[in-house]
Amino acid sequence: MALRTVAEFAVDAAGDPEAVTASAICRWIRVRPSPGQTALNWFVRAPLKTDPQVKMYPNEAYTFFAYGRFNASDIPGYIETASSSLNFTQEEGV
Repeated sequence: MALRTVAEFAVDAAGDPEAVTASAICRWIRVRPSPGQTALNWFVRAPLKTDPQVKMYPNEAYTFFAYGRFNASDIPGYIETASSSLNFTQEEGV
């Protein structure tokens, strides 16, 4: 299975959770804090931004799996921090 690193993006505690968006057709999307980030807990909500939070610990990754596949622009879930901001790396498996 091929792995594609798609993007790096910032997530903060202000406002609504940030959408995780597929860049192309893929079977899974993995998000993780980028290397060298401050140790900070973060949260996942899926599939809706109003769903309960799943707590993630510093440097832990979360993978969204598709039933079949994700298409470009699909949003499998949302991520947020409790305070401050973190940069995240998004990888997709095709």
